Amino acid sequence: MKAVVMQQTIAANDAISKDVTGMLSALEDRAECRVYCDYSFLPGVHSISKNEYEDTVSDSANLLIYHHSFYWKAGDDLLKRAKCRIAFKYHNVTPPEYFRNYNEKYHRFCSLGMDQTDRFLKGYPEAFWIGDSEFNISGLSGARTEVCPPFNGLNELGSVVPDDRLLERLKKDKRIKLLFVGRYAPNKGHKFLIDVVKNYISKYGDNICLYMVGKKDRHLELYLKELDFLVKSQRLSGNIKMIGDINSARLVSYYRGCDFFICASSHEGFCMPVIEAQYFGLPVIVRRSSALPDTAGADQVLLSDDSAEYAAAVKLLSDKPDLRNYLVDNGFKNFMRRFDNTTIKARFLDIISGFAGVDL
Repeated sequence: MKAVVMQQTIAANDAISKDVTGMLSALEDRAECRVYCDYSFLPGVHSISKNEYEDTVSDSANLLIYHHSFYWKAGDDLLKRAKCRIAFKYHNVTPPEYFRNYNEKYHRFCSLGMDQTDRFLKGYPEAFWIGDSEFNISGLSGARTEVCPPFNGLNELGSVVPDDRLLERLKKDKRIKLLFVGRYAPNKGHKFLIDVVKNYISKYGDNICLYMVGKKDRHLELYLKELDFLVKSQRLSGNIKMIGDINSARLVSYYRGCDFFICASSHEGFCMPVIEAQYFGLPVIVRRSSALPDTAGADQVLLSDDSAEYAAAVKLLSDKPDLRNYLVDNGFKNFMRRFDNTTIKARFLDIISGFAGVDL
């Protein structure tokens, strides 16, 4: 059996790309694996030509795994050429309304992506859908579905030497240090986190600092300006740091040097930083929204939409180290039990074996 893993773009620091490369590694001893994409920025991963793609997927004995997370104009035409078995790895499409007031192109592409999901569901009823989470497959009415978490890069990230200067500075800062990791986008809850810090200061004092780390998208400049205005207008510049895209050494420093990971996103298909935080030993506080409760797992702090609850949780956990340690222990167990790549590999191969009808 030959397998083609298809994704629009494969980049070194993209979570979906890590899932793609994880699949290739899992399948390489069991099937002849190929990649098809428009662009690849990952060393060692090269895309086959369109002719090679069409030749491979025209054989009914082969398998096509299509990673779907946003609109890909070429996707419809490429799938029509496939005569083999098709499996969709579904990472969810961000609802377009999040971008309505910030970027017309993103709003349109998310709308087109959701329409494309509907076309794939109707046009390929025999296809199999693998969701990153229960939340992802919950909207795939009528489809054959399974859940398999995405492969992650924590084996590599865990071996990265932290930026010593940054880590030392963080450890010397005796304030409570909150960390959020995620791109600057309207569904990620940055405004809510700013309100959490404001609420904490008003009730418990200003011994707190929030580090928001993630890629700053120039196409969402209005959103970035709104966040900057909120921080400055509420005189929180000393308590909230808006940090852009950083290298792995600095990211590891923030994971090792902060006290809590906090996430108030209103829409997540999985949220890889949650399990990164658990791996590095940070207690996790997340919003009871979309895939976040599932990813965080049992015995973690799940809260509603009241910023006062988050502030109170931070205060309580800071005052009770035994409770904090309980969260850390159970968070690491959640990662090891469910999201270690060895566990994910076994799950993925079991699903593909059942769908493809071959022993992998």
